[in-house]
Amino acid sequence: MSIVRTIFGAGLLCAATVSAQVSVDLDAPVVLDDFEDNYSGGSAQQCNIGEVYGISSGGQPYSGGGYWYMFADKLGSTVTNQDGDPLTGSDDATMFPDGTVYVKLTSSTSTDEYGYAGIGCQFTGNDSIGAYLDLSKMTAISMKAKGSGKVRVHLETKDIASKKYTWGWYGKEITLSSSWTEVSIPVSDLKPEQYSDPDKNSMTWSDGKSAVNKISFQAKNGADAVLQLDDIKFVGVTYNDLKFPAAKVFNLKAPKTVSGFSVNGSVVSFNLPKAQELSITLTDLMGNTVSTLFTGVASGKSITINDKNLSSGRYLVVAKGKNISFSESIIISK
Repeated sequence: MSIVRTIFGAGLLCAATVSAQVSVDLDAPVVLDDFEDNYSGGSAQQCNIGEVYGISSGGQPYSGGGYWYMFADKLGSTVTNQDGDPLTGSDDATMFPDGTVYVKLTSSTSTDEYGYAGIGCQFTGNDSIGAYLDLSKMTAISMKAKGSGKVRVHLETKDIASKKYTWGWYGKEITLSSSWTEVSIPVSDLKPEQYSDPDKNSMTWSDGKSAVNKISFQAKNGADAVLQLDDIKFVGVTYNDLKFPAAKVFNLKAPKTVSGFSVNGSVVSFNLPKAQELSITLTDLMGNTVSTLFTGVASGKSITINDKNLSSGRYLVVAKGKNISFSESIIISK
């Protein structure tokens, strides 16, 4: 059975309702990125996995994080876009002309004999690590590729990172051609880089496949490459298989206040001009009350939702009073 999560956002004031819907199929095959910006609210730099995570965890696409970036040594290697302009942390979006990746990776200009230049994508999050996702069921990485030269494709994993190794990630070198080519890398070909510590210690993809957070494409040691990419997929894996982490109580949107009411994480607060009789309940999406949070007369109060006896799922916080009607969606995940 296909699992589709539909996210509802609702703010109600004096019987006026505004709502929005976004759906993702978590049983669909994982597309790391097709560079089509499928979900409104994402960005060219954000990958599909990050957008799906943002939606499925109860937020907007952007809240899932997961962005493309460039990297190079500091002794002369460069990453430039199709026009030859250098990429930096502030304008990496220029690497995506016409719904594909196009970058020039140059390490031959570096004075470092181990110079490197590349691009990478963190699957989720806005910090330097993001969530580690489970790729245990992945059988291959597939993509459309074009260009010139050679690049090493590698996946960064928790097992290698935890040992403080800074290179040697599981991967494989591919040779680029002048026409679009379907490239498939079976997981049996994902090996630590030769002469690295992971290689010397006989580490294997099986050791790291359950906790992966990034993919990179790199030219190094004096090599240059022109790299174009499209439709990068993790074969054999669904979004459910990734085992996205979930917040305990995750607001649908950033904390907001509507007519004196706010929901921030597991705390419901209100601050009204004068006391009045109110009813604040937690309901399922069919409108059935599952918990009464407050009933009485008050002008202000903060209430913490007790999820001890509640199942994981999506709920609505509903407040009703004289000329007041407020609703906000939350997710409880255990």
